[in-house]
Amino acid sequence: MKDTKFSFMQRFGWSLFFWDLIVVAAVMVINAFVHFWALPNANATFKPEKLLTLSLNPVALSLSMFLLWILALVLIKSWNPRVAGTGIPEYIMTTKASVAVVAVLAFASLTFKVDVSRTFVFSSFATGAIALAMHRWSGRQWLLRQRRQGAYVKRTLLVGPAEQLLEMCKRLQENPLDGYAPVRAAVFRAAFTGKTEAQFAELGVDLVVYEESSAEDAQTYKIDCVLIIGSDHMSAARLKQIGWALEGTTTELIVAPALVDFAGNRINSYPVAGMPFLHIETPRFEGFKYLVKTTFDFLFAAVAFVAVLPIMLVTAISIKLEDGGPIFYAQERVGQNGNAFKMFKFRSMLINADSMHAELRAKAVDAVNKRMFKDPNDPRLTKVGKFIRRFSIDELPQIFNVMNGSMSVVGPRPPLASEVAEYDRHDHRRLLVKPGITGLWQVSGRSLLSWDETVRLDLYYVENWSLVGDILIILRTFKAVVDRSGAY
Repeated sequence: MKDTKFSFMQRFGWSLFFWDLIVVAAVMVINAFVHFWALPNANATFKPEKLLTLSLNPVALSLSMFLLWILALVLIKSWNPRVAGTGIPEYIMTTKASVAVVAVLAFASLTFKVDVSRTFVFSSFATGAIALAMHRWSGRQWLLRQRRQGAYVKRTLLVGPAEQLLEMCKRLQENPLDGYAPVRAAVFRAAFTGKTEAQFAELGVDLVVYEESSAEDAQTYKIDCVLIIGSDHMSAARLKQIGWALEGTTTELIVAPALVDFAGNRINSYPVAGMPFLHIETPRFEGFKYLVKTTFDFLFAAVAFVAVLPIMLVTAISIKLEDGGPIFYAQERVGQNGNAFKMFKFRSMLINADSMHAELRAKAVDAVNKRMFKDPNDPRLTKVGKFIRRFSIDELPQIFNVMNGSMSVVGPRPPLASEVAEYDRHDHRRLLVKPGITGLWQVSGRSLLSWDETVRLDLYYVENWSLVGDILIILRTFKAVVDRSGAY
């Protein structure tokens, strides 16, 4: 008997849609009361020449805008469980619905010569778009709290090559807030060995032979999602059979092609000869997009400098008073395309700290990331230095590097020449873009990450950078600074 009930994410999506309606209704009532109670003549009128005059009173105008908003939310399917709780995609989705309402009103006003209260329309649009985004944000926060407690998580069955499944299991377990919990993995008979079974057992995942599995297993083990990683063994016929077996159930079917670290905005699907082809856009580090990033960097740095100037002045005075040494520390780093530059920081160490670095690094046998070595109990740190390191205040002078064009606000960590000398061939791709004050490395654990994890994050950024991504990383940076995870 196939399960035809709604999944928990479908119920969550419908709940969000219901509250979307409540939010829009509340926005329209409040705006109508404020505008038309204070301005009784701010109504909409329809007065075409030599035709019947039609007047829309405030209630009719508010109701019309409300219905348009609901229609827009219905057309974009704002209850879609694949978008519900995802954050940025749903904020964009609800904002598009709000823009569509204004666009329809503008079109109607121009076409039919309808004179409407521009103040009312604009304030309704602005407050409605913000209210919907805040509502969706609060819904996402609730969902994340549930996932931290182990609820609203999709029990996932993974199918594919053993090595790739192991990597996928680790990634899903490292990111539990994404909502996928691997509980079972199916590999093809040739890859099923005692060693492989033990590797999955260490992750708490049951391993089975694909050829011995059946569609009923999804119901038996309460599987919410079947995730298939493409391989030579997974033929089109097998994939269709799995899809057919899951028809009429709430179990999702997801196919992950053998693509690693490509962002979704670089992947487009095109039908060719009746088959979906995936087109991967080549990353570009020049042109208009890069000009926008450079302009954003300069403007952001200029505003940030004004905002943090008091903190920088207090820090400079404190450093000078502690030991009378220099306030700033300039160190040669490797920038875009391998060009060397001087990176500025507030001095957080003793004056002769550089001469002690090699000795400390040699003793760091158990360091998580020896190539980018940092000692959490570094004896070279001054008292002021320990404090400004913990809150990343020592990085603030890098604003000057951004303004002179040698660094970006967001990018890979600026490496030392000694680190670049140890790079593998693919590691040099980190130098295709400007290094940043902050980046994926900084907001994902910093010194707690291994070298391989650091390289993977930096290369992902290089391959997939965008202005929206930069803004999100900047927002995450504030949280990382407060949490102080890996900051030393």
